[in-house]
Amino acid sequence: MKRALIILVVVIIAFLGIGTLMERDPGYVLLSWNGRTFQTGIWVFLIIYLLMLTGGYYGVRTFRAVAHSSERFAAWREARRLRKARDLSARGQMLLQQGEYARAEKFLVSSAQHHDYPALNYIAAARAANAQGNSENREKYLSLAEEADAGDLAAIAAAEMYATGHDWSAVEKKIGHLTSPKALPLRQEALLQLREWQKLLDLLPQIRKTMDDQAAFLAFSQRIAVARLSGEGNTEETMKLIYQKLSGDIRHNPAVVKAYVTGISSLKDQESAIIEAIKAQWHDELVLLYADLGPDQADKRIRTLTGWRKQHADNWAVHYGLGHLYELTGDKAEARDSYEKSLAAAPNRQAHEALAHLQAFEGEYQRSNEHLKAALTLAASAAD
Repeated sequence: MKRALIILVVVIIAFLGIGTLMERDPGYVLLSWNGRTFQTGIWVFLIIYLLMLTGGYYGVRTFRAVAHSSERFAAWREARRLRKARDLSARGQMLLQQGEYARAEKFLVSSAQHHDYPALNYIAAARAANAQGNSENREKYLSLAEEADAGDLAAIAAAEMYATGHDWSAVEKKIGHLTSPKALPLRQEALLQLREWQKLLDLLPQIRKTMDDQAAFLAFSQRIAVARLSGEGNTEETMKLIYQKLSGDIRHNPAVVKAYVTGISSLKDQESAIIEAIKAQWHDELVLLYADLGPDQADKRIRTLTGWRKQHADNWAVHYGLGHLYELTGDKAEARDSYEKSLAAAPNRQAHEALAHLQAFEGEYQRSNEHLKAALTLAASAAD
């Protein structure tokens, strides 16, 4: 209030000053153009000039406002459409979550064109159509989502829908080129269902990056390697290539080694694979596998197992393996002694069965039956 009063006093004083000046000397302005003249007082001229400037200023502003009115109207109309699209989209999403798929589809599609992210609406509409079993509409909406530049989002959403229908070929076709963390589990499951073992092996480096549980990853990798090595159509050459490409922690797994050794005929390569794996980590299964390679070069394998026995004197598998090889070479006394040492180291079904066979051959039927019963008991407990 104080400030307004001060301004008013200043304005009054200014006008009084100007009025005094106009009374003392009104002055004059002479304008001449094309033989005509116009004369007036300087103060009148200044007032006319100021009025012309003010009129021009507001005239320009009025022209600009009129010129941009259509743009402003268009912007207002677009903003109104966007708000409406967002409201309809939100309602469609709610209906989708509530299981009202037909209504959800209607709301989502009607609001997609004017939504900020139309691809998300089309993907949600595709889910609604999929839930209704309408594959034609589903594919149409997915196509629209891809056209709206959804990137990998539309492909992954499509794969998820195909997976619910167990169409694993369609899943792999849709995301077979993707290796993102979101796509990998879908591809992994699809390739498992399709038994595409080689593709799964090729995918293992990417899967390793996404799995926090390394033990689970190793078990999964070993399972895939065994399936690939045991698959039909392998040649000895392809078996060697597959096996050599495996990482050490997979290649040295007993089940993987067994699948490889069973699939090749070269005794040298069989022995080399088993010994390499045993050097990496001792496994009783590998010792048994080494002893069970057949009669060829049995004497050589006896020497190898004898060397292992010095370091693993209390290992049942080494003693059993020696017994099995002695039996192959016809030395039944040494075989029997090794089997008994194997049982002394640890009760095992294999040694009981071998002794039962030897004792039955030698006419010791009662003791043979005792070993058979013991073998059956161990087999039953292992099955439990």
